[in-house]
Amino acid sequence: MIQENINPNWKRVLARGGDARVFGERSDIRRHLDDEQAVAHFDKVWAEKLEEEVRRAPVISVAEAKELLEGKQRDFAIEGHQFRQFLLHSVPFVVRLNNGATDVGTCDQLWPLGAHRDNTRLCMYFNTIEEKQRFDQIAGRLNFDPRVLALKLAMDFMAKFPK
Repeated sequence: MIQENINPNWKRVLARGGDARVFGERSDIRRHLDDEQAVAHFDKVWAEKLEEEVRRAPVISVAEAKELLEGKQRDFAIEGHQFRQFLLHSVPFVVRLNNGATDVGTCDQLWPLGAHRDNTRLCMYFNTIEEKQRFDQIAGRLNFDPRVLALKLAMDFMAKFPK
């Protein structure tokens, strides 16, 4: 069994804002979890989904881990640790374990990859799933893809302000 020793602050970040395919579809509720609830939610996802994937994931080199990670995360890709990569519900992850881990070990870092790497991307959050569904319905009635409508609204807003 792979034990996890991930920083509680990072657990809270992942539980509240991690990809819905892994951490749960009710992102509107997850965003408002208190600290204790967020850690408990992460621990549940670890036990039910992540641990098994980490245990079975193939080992990658430190160089491969550095290449996959961005920003400050790269600083954690150092010799003396083992790195593994896996997909869970089409979400790519890199993890750092103790050196020499097999199907027993300790994971102290977990990074989801690629969800928001595009600097031209703007993410928009609704307060509730119902509000998002209403926006989608309105867009449909106007014969717009919701993403196209959201972009059009943002660009129309920007056009009102001179450069």
